[in-house]
Amino acid sequence: MDDTERRAQQYLGRGIGSTLLDHFLAWARQREFATVIAKGTPAHRSVMEFLGGFPTRVYEDRGFEITHTWMDADLARAVRDRGLVDELDIEASTISRCVLRFR
Repeated sequence: MDDTERRAQQYLGRGIGSTLLDHFLAWARQREFATVIAKGTPAHRSVMEFLGGFPTRVYEDRGFEITHTWMDADLARAVRDRGLVDELDIEASTISRCVLRFR
């Protein structure tokens, strides 16, 4: 990253973040964590690049339960103001709380 909000395009979509997530989850299991909680982002690539993080489905694929989902008004404004999606839809500004219980 540089001093802007842009992500380095050459690293996006290569599985680096997912691999790091998998290593973190293995680490947390080994240390007997009871629970891991994460923020799931919208699946829109432009919104994910802006926010960072993973879309909710990445967490679901790893056994996380979606315990709460909401439309984030600040994110909706940012998505609209930056023109990150063609049309503003609820999914482009929806955040989810993702919970993985090890016990």
